[in-house]
Parts: sequence; structure tokens; C-alpha cells
Amino acid sequence: MVKGILRELLRDLVSQALSKPDGIDSLKFRAAYEDHLDQLDKLEKTPYIEKVNGKYQLTLVGLAEFESEDMRVESILYRCEHIFSILRKMYKESPGSQIALDRLVTEVDLPAIDVRKGLAYMIKAPIFGGHTTDLLSSKNVFISPSESILKYKTFHDVINQLREWTKKSAVEPDVLLDKEKDIPIFLREIDRNGTQTSLSIPPWHQNLAPIVQSLMEEVYYGLQKEMRVLPSIGLRTVIDFVCTELAGDIGGFVQKLNKLEKEKHITPKNKELLESALEVGHASAHRGHFPELADLHSVLDIVNHLLKEVYILGPKSLRLKSVTPQRKRKNKV
Repeated sequence: MVKGILRELLRDLVSQALSKPDGIDSLKFRAAYEDHLDQLDKLEKTPYIEKVNGKYQLTLVGLAEFESEDMRVESILYRCEHIFSILRKMYKESPGSQIALDRLVTEVDLPAIDVRKGLAYMIKAPIFGGHTTDLLSSKNVFISPSESILKYKTFHDVINQLREWTKKSAVEPDVLLDKEKDIPIFLREIDRNGTQTSLSIPPWHQNLAPIVQSLMEEVYYGLQKEMRVLPSIGLRTVIDFVCTELAGDIGGFVQKLNKLEKEKHITPKNKELLESALEVGHASAHRGHFPELADLHSVLDIVNHLLKEVYILGPKSLRLKSVTPQRKRKNKV
């Protein structure tokens, strides 16, 4: 539990975040609390908030910290509990299936916006195998619970597990814990010591779409820490996002890749490479496959090649065509 000024800052952040579930502009928030910048730096190191794309977002632990103090928080967690019970039931009936938002809304009997907001917090729990990237505004939203949802009887059990994992770092957020290895790696502060590694994010990634950039940051972080399953699934997610952006949400990977090849977004060879990369992600997501790091680096190369063609070389090519004078045709006599 955070105390003193850190708790006051967190309380103010929670109050604002409840009306902005997609996050609060971190620069504006810090400017508003200019006298407490050092404390905000410490708060960023706790498991109560996270900074994503320049926005402060509440974690489930941060939200639950004020359940007994704010009726709005209590209401959100009550809805999350109800949604969790339905998702758990639906998983038991059809394990591994994707659940569309419309179907979930019908099952939980809540307004769609309330379900969307609840899911926006719930996806921070380790009970999902996949979900639509933008749960708050995408048209075709889906969620896919993982088998780990069966480990918990209630959503409060999930929150209590997260609290247990984070209680030490929450007590003393400004101290590097001697027993940090006891905390799951996804809850540790990223690059706390500023350690440089040979696997660095390419500078051109700053020109990617914001969502893709964030996904790739997590992939690189996972690879730097020698994770295997999470980066594998993350790279699969990146391919899915890019394919959907180019081809539309027209079905599975097969349909999307076929359309991209037909419309000449990718070559037959590129399609073959992407299919190989996807198979690694599929195996990790559905069969618990731990790929070798060398193989993951190969997948990373394939994905980076795709990203560079779509977001960097494509726009550059169009610009070159627009600014280069065309050869004048000779008039026929």
C-alpha cells in the first residue's frame, strides 16, 4: 500500500482516470503537479499505474486500492466480477473460443459501454489468451479467455493474486527489492538500471503506428529478458494487427494473407515467410510451445521486414513518385 503524498497523487489520478479509461495524458498530469515530480517518478515505479503511449493508466491493483473509498470504483469492480463469472462459464462450455462483444453483452445483460470499460481493466489480468487491441472503440471486439481463468473462482481472487505478487514493491516503491525475483517479470519495472543490451529497438520504430510501436516495445523487452512464449505471441499479434489494418477484419489469418497477396501488398515469398512466423506464434498461444531464442529472432526479422515495408518504405516510395519529374513522352510524327 502506498502512503502519504504518493497515495494522494494516486487518489487524484484514479479520480481522473475513472472518466478516461483509455488513460490520462502523463505530461499534463505531471505539469499540474509540478511540485511533486519526484514523487510521480516513484509512483511510476509502483504496480499501481503504468505509462502507455504517453498516458497514465490504472492497473487492476491500483484501481482496487480505492474500492472501499470510491463508489465508482466499487461499481466498476462489481461489473468486472459479473463479467468474469460469465466469461468463466463460457470458457468451460467452449474452451479456447473467441467471444464476440455482442454475444458477451447479451450474456451479461449490461450496456455495451459498461462491458467495454470493464474489459479494458480486466485485460490487465493474466487470464486471457487474446483480445482486440482497442476494446473501447473498435467495432468488432472479441475476447478470448485462457485456461488460467479456471484457476480463479472469482475476479476478486484474481485481484488478490495480483496484490500478493506486488505487495512488497507497493510498500516501498522507491527501493530496489532484494527479492525482486519473487515478483513475476511482467510486473517489474522495465529497465530500472538502464542496462543496455545488444538487442535494441531500431530507431525507425518511432515512425510506426502508435499501437504497433507499443506492441513491439513489449516484444523487445521480453526478448531482452530471454522470454520466449510472450514475445512469440506478441509478434503474432503484431502480424494480425498489420494484416487487419491492410486487409480489413475479413476472417482468419489465411483469408487476410490471401487478400494481401492478391492486392499485391505482399509477395508470395513474403506470404510464405509470414505463415512460418505465424505458426510459431500459434504453437505458443495454443500449444504452450517455447521456441528457441534463435528461432524467435528469425520471427522478429520477418516481422520487422513487414513493418518496414508497410510503415517506412511504402510511404517513402509514394513520396518519391510524387516529387520525381516524369519522363516526357515523345510526340509521334
